[in-house]
This record gives sequence, C-alpha cells and structure tokens, in this order.
Amino acid sequence: MSNIQFTSNISEAARRDILELESKISVFSDGNVPEEAFRKFRLARGVYGQRQAGVQMIRIKLPYGRITADQLVRIADCSDKYATGNLHATTRQDIQLHFVKLADSPALWADLEDAQITLREACGNTVRNVTGSARAGIDPLEPFDITPITHGIFEYFLRNPICQDMGRKFKIAVSSSEKDSAYAFMHDVGLIPLVRLNEQGEEVKGFRVLIGGGLGAQPLLAKPAHEFLEEKFVIPFIEAVIRVFDRYGERVRRHKARMKFLLADIGLEEFLKRVNEEWTSIKNKEYLPEGLDFASSDLYTSTREGGVTKEELIAASTDDTYTKWLQTNVFEQKQKGWYAVQLRVLLGDMHSSTARKLADIVRQYAADDIRVTVNQGYLLRFVKAEDLATVYQQLNDLGLAEPGFDTTADIT
Repeated sequence: MSNIQFTSNISEAARRDILELESKISVFSDGNVPEEAFRKFRLARGVYGQRQAGVQMIRIKLPYGRITADQLVRIADCSDKYATGNLHATTRQDIQLHFVKLADSPALWADLEDAQITLREACGNTVRNVTGSARAGIDPLEPFDITPITHGIFEYFLRNPICQDMGRKFKIAVSSSEKDSAYAFMHDVGLIPLVRLNEQGEEVKGFRVLIGGGLGAQPLLAKPAHEFLEEKFVIPFIEAVIRVFDRYGERVRRHKARMKFLLADIGLEEFLKRVNEEWTSIKNKEYLPEGLDFASSDLYTSTREGGVTKEELIAASTDDTYTKWLQTNVFEQKQKGWYAVQLRVLLGDMHSSTARKLADIVRQYAADDIRVTVNQGYLLRFVKAEDLATVYQQLNDLGLAEPGFDTTADIT
C-alpha cells in the first residue's frame, strides 16, 4: 500500500506513473529486476544516476522553460525537502535537483505534479523537453507567438506510445524568429516561424523545418526538410519523422544511434521519402493545438501608451553598473511600453532561498510567466519602465543583476 498523498490537482495518468515508479523501485530494491531494465525505466521518469552511490539526479521537465512563481517555489520546497537546496537550470530549460534518494523520488514527483510539473520523459530514449525561445510571445522580431505550438508538441508526444522506447533520445527546438535563438539547426527537429500569403492573399502561419542536427563528438547541422510547412502540418510531420527514426535508426551501436547518423547514412531524399510514406498512415494528418490560457494571457495584447524608451532610461541613468545592466539585460517587448529582464545565473545554480525571493519579485513586478533560458538563466516579462530601477536593486541584492546576459561573460 502506497503512503504517497495524491491531491485532486494530480491527473490519473500522473498517479499511475508515480505509483508504477514506486512499485518498480520496490521490486528493484528486492533484487528482482535487472539493473539495466530498471535504468531504462527510471530514466524515462526523470530519475538519472549520479556517480555517488545511493542518490539520483531528478530532472524536472519544463516545456520551453515556462514556469510560474508558485511553481518555482514548489521546486525550491522540493529541493529543500528531498535534495540539497540547489536548483540547477539546464541548457534544455529544465531544472535539476541532485542527491535525491531513490526511494524519495515518487513522493517528490507527487509534490511536483500537485503544482502541474512533470518528470515524465525528461531523460532516456524519449522525446526530451521541447525547447523554445525564451522571448516567445514578446519578441519584437517574431512573426507570431510560437508558444502554443511548442506547448502542443510537448502535450502531443508526452506518454505517446510511438516514442517510449526509441534507439536514442530525440530533441526538438522552436525559435521565435529567423534569428534562431533556440538553435534549431542543432536539433533532431528545428522550427523557425514564417508567414506566407495564400492564393486568397491571407496570411498563413508556418515554419521552416530543419531535421537531423546535433552536437556531441560528431556535430552536424540540421538540413532543411521544408522551406515552409503550414502550422497545421508540423506536428504530424514530426510524428512521421519520429516513426522513421524509430523504425530504421541504429539500436546496437549507441554512439551511432542519433537520428543525424540515420540521415547521413540514407540521405535526405530517401529519409523524406520514408517520412512521406509514414505520414500517409498516421491518424492525424493535420493537428493544431488549442490556444493557451495562462494567468497573464491578457497582457500579451496590451500596450502602455506614453512609455519611456530604453534609450531614455539609459540616458537618465547616473549609475554605470545599472546602465550596463539596462544595455545588456533588458529589452523592450513587442508590446510597447513593457520590458523584459534577463537574469544571469552563474552555471545555472540558484539556492532555494534565492528562488523564493525571485518569485516574490515576479509576483510584485512582472507577469506570472517566467522562462528558463537556454543559457541557464531566467527571463522575466511585462515589467514597467518605472519599476526597472527597483527590480534591478532587488535582483542585485540576490546576486542576479550581473550585466552581460548572453555574452562571452555569461558562462554556461
């Protein structure tokens, strides 16, 4: 009988996952499951091994890095309760907790799911956390907000039977503009948003689609699969790509098992031929995710008339460090009069007490929509110009106002 307390916030699917993890841990601890079989299972539940015996790293999956103030506090609470009090932001916009006892991982997961946070498929040979530009929705350069489709990709492939036991991990990134701040060219599938006119002269949302990129010992740039693919076809296309990778990809030689090697072996033309063959047999030929209704959604269509420009803020500053911070860590959003603030976090590590104080700053001065960035920082959005000096001072007190965000000084 499980001692885990489930609240009404936790879905039935998540409850089954957590109870299954608890059961598997018990069986493994009794010596009734081979270590390799258990390793594959726990990895797909966000439980990663450490060099130190008896403890695990827990990878918390945050789609495109989005997190609310309350969720940040919940992760801080879990770090204090089960880990070391440290929150480690990653280059895939996850947060990791270290030195967690294996037996504690189901209860930790339940505490996170109560705040609508998952561990599912954060590690292992699965579709990993889908990354997206931290500026999505506020980027002055974006043709449209890529947040809905990025969230749709996350939901579509979470627990999807087609990607539970692939030969290797699969990574997807969605950039907010052609500047490619999410590094689409370095992923198995990368998306860059575009708008085209149809025959009726109407604007149609779509993406430039790139496939087969990756880093590692043999880095390869992704190749263009579509110069423009309508938004409604993007998720079905990704499903077809995953099916081809799962069917034909290497499963014996781990160092050759990423999709980039399959693409290199058979060529882009043959790969896309197989993708099109798979596409004809999948259930969803078109798929558009539903719109999102975040707590701060109304802000995304707002502007503030008569706001102060960034140039005026810089000109009025008499503090050199504050001026530098304005220049490198602050930008005006596409919603005129609103500003975004970018936080440098050394090596992505933040203490739980700092995280709670950061959440308080967000509640008072920003939208309840924090984004973990791909360079292990954080981005706050919808800050008023008149609040920037106060936000700077409070962040500075926390050691989070170092200028030079995303420069060579910002080490990841």
